[in-house]
Amino acid sequence: MSSYSLTHVSDPDLVRGLTSAVAQDRSATVVVLAHLAEFDARRLYVPAAFPSTYLYCVHELHLSEDAAYRRIQAARAARQFPAIFDALAQGRLHLTAVNLLAPHLTPENAGALLDAAAHGTTSEVEQLLAESFPRSETLALVQALPSSPPPPQDHRSPVPPETCASDGRGVASGLALAQVPLAPRPSTTPVAPERFLVQFTFGKSEHDDLQYAQALLSHVIPSGDLAQVIARALKALICQQEKRKFGGTSGLRSSPRRATGKRCIPAHVKRAVWERDGGRCTFVSPTGRRCPARTLLEFDHLDPVALGGDATVEKVTLKCRAHNQYAAECAFGSEFMRHKREEARRARVEARAAAARQTAEAREQAAAATEKAKELDVVPALRNLGFRADEARRAAAHCDKTLPDGPLEERLRTALRFLSPPARRWRPAPNGLAPAP
Repeated sequence: MSSYSLTHVSDPDLVRGLTSAVAQDRSATVVVLAHLAEFDARRLYVPAAFPSTYLYCVHELHLSEDAAYRRIQAARAARQFPAIFDALAQGRLHLTAVNLLAPHLTPENAGALLDAAAHGTTSEVEQLLAESFPRSETLALVQALPSSPPPPQDHRSPVPPETCASDGRGVASGLALAQVPLAPRPSTTPVAPERFLVQFTFGKSEHDDLQYAQALLSHVIPSGDLAQVIARALKALICQQEKRKFGGTSGLRSSPRRATGKRCIPAHVKRAVWERDGGRCTFVSPTGRRCPARTLLEFDHLDPVALGGDATVEKVTLKCRAHNQYAAECAFGSEFMRHKREEARRARVEARAAAARQTAEAREQAAAATEKAKELDVVPALRNLGFRADEARRAAAHCDKTLPDGPLEERLRTALRFLSPPARRWRPAPNGLAPAP
């Protein structure tokens, strides 16, 4: 008899066994999350030749894409808010609830949200979040209508990004080590060959640009099919980015252009390195595994520029961002690189704050200028008619409320009506006598 056959077990024993098995499963899940959180924080996927914890879980631990995504997100949330571990182990929260709550948790609201979601079903947790964090816009969605194996690789290599050396400065723009992002959660379901549904939301300016592009292409695409318009836009963008980032040229130069600085990598070196490495990270683990990353690739100086490295084809290689940072840590030490990343993070925060202040000041100045212009268009005219300054300002304010965007002539009429109400009609007194003045 198979050890998994329970036909001989009595009903009470089966109920008790099921309850015990579920409790053990919860405990095992918490143990997995605890290990995964520490593994992610230590970035142990890097020496194993993976660019992210997500890909390590999928290719090394053989978890499904969905299972890997949900467990990594829950592990990171639980590492930041340890109460999640106990809530999962005790059955007060399930894994789906943790994944729903994770993006909204902060040190200020974590306790209240976790308590409110306790023992809640998925729909109840979603309702809780909808009430606590109302959302007015539809999130971007990419869902595969087509069902087919991955298309064959295009003969063109993906466009490599522009990077610097791994000498401490070149990786300063990378993410903090403990905050390596998850890979995008798969949302494509093959159902038809090479057909995909793409749904997203963007602003009015982009919508106007899209309509303008349809108009420009109306002779080529009379139907205005958005798919064809976007396809042409993507091809144009790829061509532009290849020229800008990959150093693409319309023709061959008689001799390679020299780089303007030692840190910069000449375009002909980038092209040669990209072709040699096949548009893929070249890091290899001690077991011989090569990193599979083909995105977020950077040009890494084998000998850091700070130590005298040259930007030649033999001395430059492709690495993903994670392994470029790892190479910098090996060369300069983890603490030095952590300090560099923290400096870069603070600089980015300060730059964003300064930009936000400048934007706010510009908006305030523009609003003040608009108000001043509206006031000047009525106030001088009323002053010329003999009204006092305070009367003119009150009339201008009235115009702003009742006719903010009207022409000057109409605004002036409105102001005059406001300052000169119609005369009271004369009525005889009840005794037939005129009222006393």
